[in-house]
Amino acid sequence: MKKEMLNRIYDGFQRWQASIGEATRHLRDENWTEAKIEIEEAYSLSQSDTFDSLVALYSNYKGAIEIHRRDVRQYRDTIRSYPSKLSLPANRAATIVRVQELLLGLQELETQSEKDLKVSDTVSYPIEKLGTAVRYLLNADVEIAKANYEIGISNDHLKARLLPAQLVRNCRILLIN
Repeated sequence: MKKEMLNRIYDGFQRWQASIGEATRHLRDENWTEAKIEIEEAYSLSQSDTFDSLVALYSNYKGAIEIHRRDVRQYRDTIRSYPSKLSLPANRAATIVRVQELLLGLQELETQSEKDLKVSDTVSYPIEKLGTAVRYLLNADVEIAKANYEIGISNDHLKARLLPAQLVRNCRILLIN
């Protein structure tokens, strides 16, 4: 049990740091909107109860976690001040909403089942893939096929782990023509 929790903490920390790295990369490219999306993900990950579990197990990490949380909050505030313009491709709006509905459903399931490592491990990868699909759909310069690919990966991952059939069915319906 302790090993699983430490693995979960490690995975969460890796995702947290990767999101900060992606935000920085997008800043270098002057892609403010993508930087804001990534830093919001990093901030969300930093606030996870997973890291509170680490502090409960090893109190000597409390200061480091607090410093990292403070730093990501300050970085987030800085990035939020940058301009951004989101041009939503009108022909993709309905699809974006459907993908976001599933994404939010998976995020809610992950939050509700935070203590259930099997559910958390099952939904974390599809959440990442559907988030990527939404970003692709928001960018008119990116082919819809790329979003379909990400949605398909998410679908396959969920199907292979036997989440409720309705959830998998909803994901499959999203494939775009």
